[in-house]
Amino acid sequence: MYWLTLKDELAVNKQLRNNEYYRKQEEFDYLYKKSARGDNFYDLTDRITETNNLRLAYRNLKGNKGSNTPGLSGKSLIQIANMKLAYYLLILKTKFAKYQPSKIKRVGIPKSNGKIRYLGIKEPDDKIMEQAIYQVLDPITSAKFHNNSNGFIKGRSCHRVIAQMLNYIINEKLYFVVDIDIKGFFDNVNHGKLLKQLWTLGIRDKRLISIISTMLKAEIFGVGIPEKGTPQGGVLSPLLANIYLNELDWWLDSKKDKGIRFVRYADDFKILCPNYATAKYMLETTTEWLNKRLKLEVSEEKTKIVNLKRNYSVFLGLKIKIKEKNGKYHIVSHMTDKAITNCKEKVKKQIKIVKLNKNNPNNCKKEIEKYNAIVQGIHNYYDKATMISLDLKQIGWIISSYLGWNFKDCLEYKVINGSDFVIKKYGTDKKLPLIRGQPIIPIERIEYDYRTRHNYNFNFYKETSRENFHKQLGIYNEFVIDQILAVPILEESVELNDNVIPRFCGQLGKSYITGNEFWTANSIYVIRKHDCKFSNKYDNIILVESKVFNLIKLKNVEDVVEIERMITGITSKQLEKINNIRKENNLPSIAY
Repeated sequence: MYWLTLKDELAVNKQLRNNEYYRKQEEFDYLYKKSARGDNFYDLTDRITETNNLRLAYRNLKGNKGSNTPGLSGKSLIQIANMKLAYYLLILKTKFAKYQPSKIKRVGIPKSNGKIRYLGIKEPDDKIMEQAIYQVLDPITSAKFHNNSNGFIKGRSCHRVIAQMLNYIINEKLYFVVDIDIKGFFDNVNHGKLLKQLWTLGIRDKRLISIISTMLKAEIFGVGIPEKGTPQGGVLSPLLANIYLNELDWWLDSKKDKGIRFVRYADDFKILCPNYATAKYMLETTTEWLNKRLKLEVSEEKTKIVNLKRNYSVFLGLKIKIKEKNGKYHIVSHMTDKAITNCKEKVKKQIKIVKLNKNNPNNCKKEIEKYNAIVQGIHNYYDKATMISLDLKQIGWIISSYLGWNFKDCLEYKVINGSDFVIKKYGTDKKLPLIRGQPIIPIERIEYDYRTRHNYNFNFYKETSRENFHKQLGIYNEFVIDQILAVPILEESVELNDNVIPRFCGQLGKSYITGNEFWTANSIYVIRKHDCKFSNKYDNIILVESKVFNLIKLKNVEDVVEIERMITGITSKQLEKINNIRKENNLPSIAY
């Protein structure tokens, strides 16, 4: 049986839920279906600038890591969040009509090998624009992507591509791997070639292609206007990378009569071959094809043929080879040396932060939870390595010593029971290290997960594929959601408007105070629990009917006759909730 990893499933569910909030999933499924049957698209700009697509772009972007990193102007997504919805829509639609990108801030991120990786940080409105384009292009291009393309595609992951590779090695006996390393891929994408590929995929909206062309040529501050490449860190860059390499995928697929297979994650790909002669042929022809067709060069130093019977092939943080036992070959895989070093440094860094907060119980608990999340993330990714327990034992004894040295006064080891996730998974019958009573995940306590944890055939844009793990919105009165979308609160902020439908669903379509069901959008009133400047977050807003709204906002509590009229039908418990909200907003209580 195959399934998505928990992380992939959560990410996919979140994206589907967002699409459903703005009633876009059906449209995206339709675009995928049209693309799959070979239709061309001439009206995409109208779809991109449609109000709900622009609102969805904000929702998708605000949850992304790094989305609040400010651009060159110092503005970030926070400014967008607090903007009036009407102004937000006007700015974006106007910008699409006559697009001119802002300058891009360039940020250098040091790599472990001493080199610098440069990211392009765009202005928030440019990020939103790219996200809006991405949402419409993704279903169209996904219909044309090869099944072995895995990077940056919903429902596909590193685990999926590794599983594909291992399947080819063991089941098809492909023991020779061609490791090809493309030199500076993102910096060397040919703009003209990329735009032609968009056209070939059926994207025939000339206005959109012109906008994408302009985006590619956006000036990088301190560098100038790029003649090639896509800036890493851009919202649209991963999709454009897959479009650019899609031609490579299908060219490699055409060579399968030679007995070869391939797997790809972004610009990192492997060609698996049945013998050395085929591997040599594929290395030479692929290198030549990349140069002539895509204008890409490979690193001679890193490009090579690996015989898995003798050496490891490194892929996505794992090193993989095969070993014979009882006349059969089986996989032997480890974390790479680089991955071990990175994990060790990451864990030790967090231990130092825990130490700095060990005398503050609340902060200490939060930092221990972060430490456990880091270790859990390492386990979830690397438990696909057959020798993972051996690899992490190398780190484990170092970390144990490090804990003992830094927490002599508050570290203990106990067998404990409880419902806490860490205790249930890692403790119960084994001793756990505890700092001030908080359990710590022992990094070495891990076993190889032999299961193939992915779905080869999952398709984000097919309802039949999604239904096995994704539940539709549990609200029967979807008519009200359509009304909310049709009449947004234009004078309120983008953030508040973005949270109305999720809050409606979270309240099961009922009033927060009374539990009465909403039958029309006109009967819904938005209340902030804490009426402060930045108070438009999901947790701070509730939806109520007019009677409750008026009671919460009531200024004059001296008019007994009026109050008696207003609280008719309101129970004492409901009035208590109302008074709690009034208290948070510095208003006097209403007597029952």
